[in-house]
Amino acid sequence: MENKIIMLDSDEAAQKKAVTGWVSSNGFFYGNDERSARFMGCTHIRCACGMITEKHHTACESCRNKYKLERYRAMPFKEWNGADFLYSEIAEKYFYDSEEIFDYCEEEGVAVESLRFVICEPVYPEEINLSEIYSNKLSEDADGELPEYLIKAEEELNYIIREDKEPLSWMPGKYRTEVKEHKVTNFEAGVI
Repeated sequence: MENKIIMLDSDEAAQKKAVTGWVSSNGFFYGNDERSARFMGCTHIRCACGMITEKHHTACESCRNKYKLERYRAMPFKEWNGADFLYSEIAEKYFYDSEEIFDYCEEEGVAVESLRFVICEPVYPEEINLSEIYSNKLSEDADGELPEYLIKAEEELNYIIREDKEPLSWMPGKYRTEVKEHKVTNFEAGVI
């Protein structure tokens, strides 16, 4: 079989054909894939409840809020210790203490009970594995072994990471909680 030469201007290089298929409203061709063409060309879809919503959501705002509330209520409850960070699903904000929460509620004009709090879990640094990080940078002569100074540095750093448990950040955890509004008594307010 010989290698055939086909020049750019040759009729053999390309031929004009009539093609039919689905084209979305934004001009993209999808061949026989009507569903993709329709989805890419639409701006809104119908929610399972019948309401119309933007296509990047799978449900309308009302249904999304209902699902979020159901998911929140299904979480196990735990009393807040007053020290861990809290995340409010409603405010989409982290809070460190009750004073900050009550100030926020006063400023925003919302009830503390409406904020749906989740107890946060600390995010700690993870131990490192330099052999994994540098595996593709080691020479073949090294047989996958790091130099001694890096092994020693890795051991020291991992020891510090294990022993000094200071969180890098916090993230919403698996327990919902509530914050009780503190009522100031006459005694606390200095009125006798």
